[in-house]
Amino acid sequence: MTIGSSTVDYTTSNFQVKGHGFGPTDTLAVTIGGSPLLTGTSPCGPSANGSCYTNVGKVPELGAGPQNVVLTGSISGASVTTTGGTIYDPRIDSSGSGSALSLVTGNAGSTTILRTGSSFGVHGLYANTAYNVVWNGAGVSPILAGTVIGTFTSTATGGIPVPGVQLTIPADISGIHSIDLERVSTSGTSFMYANHLPPGDFPDSDTGLGTFAGNTCDGTVVCLHSQFGDMLFNLGTSLSSTPTVATVGSSITISGTGLQAATTYDLSFTQAGGSPPSTCPAGAAPPQVIAGSFTSTSTGAVPSGASIAITDTPTATGLEQGTLECIFIQTPGTFGTSTTAGTSEFLLQASATVTPTSATSGSSVTLSAHALNKNAGYTILFAPYTCGATNVCGTVVGSILTNGVGAGSGAFTVPSSIQTATGIQPVVSGSAYSVELQESGVATNQALASPPSVAVGSVTTACNNTTCMTVSGTPVKSTQGPYTGISSTFTNNSPSPETAFVYAVVHNALGQTVDISTATVTASAGGSATAFNVLFGLAPGTYTISVFVTSSSGTAISASTSVTVTI
Repeated sequence: MTIGSSTVDYTTSNFQVKGHGFGPTDTLAVTIGGSPLLTGTSPCGPSANGSCYTNVGKVPELGAGPQNVVLTGSISGASVTTTGGTIYDPRIDSSGSGSALSLVTGNAGSTTILRTGSSFGVHGLYANTAYNVVWNGAGVSPILAGTVIGTFTSTATGGIPVPGVQLTIPADISGIHSIDLERVSTSGTSFMYANHLPPGDFPDSDTGLGTFAGNTCDGTVVCLHSQFGDMLFNLGTSLSSTPTVATVGSSITISGTGLQAATTYDLSFTQAGGSPPSTCPAGAAPPQVIAGSFTSTSTGAVPSGASIAITDTPTATGLEQGTLECIFIQTPGTFGTSTTAGTSEFLLQASATVTPTSATSGSSVTLSAHALNKNAGYTILFAPYTCGATNVCGTVVGSILTNGVGAGSGAFTVPSSIQTATGIQPVVSGSAYSVELQESGVATNQALASPPSVAVGSVTTACNNTTCMTVSGTPVKSTQGPYTGISSTFTNNSPSPETAFVYAVVHNALGQTVDISTATVTASAGGSATAFNVLFGLAPGTYTISVFVTSSSGTAISASTSVTVTI
């Protein structure tokens, strides 16, 4: 028997065999690996001399390696076998109906399916053999080591079992990566790339990544891209931010993969494009202020702890409760441009705080706000409520004017009565009341998604700890008329007005007490008051003076502060 092709793959359709010495009336049947030929069989014979070629067409689909070829005479029953007469090569194809990988472009965490189809995918593996699927296969230079991302056992005909092998794409540097196969029994040895499949048996895909025009073969992935496109994956950048809703003064943690390895990146944020803002990064203005930076890991991941500080920035007009912002990740060379290595996004919400958070009717409270519309006026509403279908009403207690970055502050007095949907009602001691901001002239506008509140209490002097009053700055020597003394300013942190005694205890250089004086101060809740303690009968010299505050009952309600003065 003479075999026309010593090497075939599952696509071979012109397999030829020549038989010799058969009976003159025999027609010859051909099997390969025990399987008959698939299509186009045209056995020759009978032949007067028992010898003829048979142009048999397409070979059966079999596993990799040598296969026996058998010729059998139809009349005589004579049979001849050529052991290992032809060798099956693996082959990976694509067609209009599919390709080896169901997905060839995506981010870390995405899934793709490695498969075998009738005219596409992986064919000609060793039959019934365990395989590893390897990301960055060991046989591809310059990649030296791979990661197993899947396993399977091939079918009896050397294919991927139905419905395929689902693979999860690992985190790695963005760009082109190989997906290789290795037999489990020969782990670490590439089955496909290490000169096992010549380009002719591994044609590039029309539905895969395709070819790079003009490349030369240098043994890199770029070279392989022109030969093995069906088993290459284009990994993109995948980034996320936590939390997804933020306010000025908070920070956002950045995580993700697909960056370049060991590279410095700047972090910034800017309002999304569109009106209203809805698209990142398309249409977003290039960032102007660096809000953080990091160096990526050796695998192109964002390191743990990378974050961005949210600083003052105005919201889009009318979107104080949630403006889409784009986080730009850029190399220093591209900062300030629209070029980015990746983006994430979050909603910026306007926010406000009140100081103090507890107060009595008639006392003063300061409201500070951020991320409002820039250069705009806002009304402060105490105890807001919905009025009509969509309008927001409340007791107007003050107003603020924002600056160019949407920040502003102002003081208001806690009222003794409020406007409600049912009329005027007294402010109830022991209750908490929301404080809302409403852009001037926009009755439907409620600027704050989470308005702060003020707990309203009754007048009391129950504050009895050393945090009730705190000194502002450092006490200093001063004069009032003919008297020399110590001036000190204290802030009342309690929720009610405080009338207290300020003590000044004078010690000489030996630590002996040589003078004590008191002064009375009254401070509203959250307010401040300045005391003047007169110093009597002190000889010229240097003295240490301890200043502290007690309640009218003698309980210390501040910490002690020391100052050195010279008389």
